Amino acid sequence: MIVLLAVGAGAVAQSVAGFGFALICGPVLIAALGQADGLRLIVTLSTVVSLAILVPTWRDVKLRDGLLLAAPGVVLAPLLVWLLRDADKNVVTIGAGVTTLASAAALALGLRLDRLRGVGGVIMAGGTSALMNVLGGMSGPVAALYAVNARWPERSIRPTLQVFGITLNIATLVSIGGPAIDWWAALSLVAGWLVGSLVAKLLPAGRTRQLILLVAAAGGVFAVWRGITG
Repeated sequence: MIVLLAVGAGAVAQSVAGFGFALICGPVLIAALGQADGLRLIVTLSTVVSLAILVPTWRDVKLRDGLLLAAPGVVLAPLLVWLLRDADKNVVTIGAGVTTLASAAALALGLRLDRLRGVGGVIMAGGTSALMNVLGGMSGPVAALYAVNARWPERSIRPTLQVFGITLNIATLVSIGGPAIDWWAALSLVAGWLVGSLVAKLLPAGRTRQLILLVAAAGGVFAVWRGITG
């Protein structure tokens, strides 16, 4: 029951903010299924909910931006899986979390991050997202921060992040052994997506940026906590 509730809550977060699925349900699934099987299910379900979000919002997608942002991660995912076999994953997770948290804080203060712009920004954001995806399925926070810093139109952020996430998730699944599915979890995912879609429609205009920064900061804090306690 806890697993199903976590999956539903994660789907709500993803539907409202455009990311956050793994942040909510990742710890529960990994604790219940183990690192390898839990990660495969997280990335699989994240791909499914991203598709569900994308279908009704595809007209607002910035397709080129989403695919370009995913490109570094697609290239790096297999290499990262290989490199992290013997690495201290806790140290890497803490570093990724600190980077995410610092970026979210800077943007919340109104600062523009020059390094998170242009080709260099795409490579940095895409590569870091791939790293966090391989570690725990959390590809969204850094990509969302890039979108805010690049000032994508608010209506385009949610659907474009789904294009990014689907593309990177497919590359990650190929690298970690293919998809996994649990039909009860899938039903909970659908319920969460429906609730989240209703909430997203009620979200006041202009609040997307604040919500993204809040969820991304939470992702950074969680990554640090997971690295310390892992």
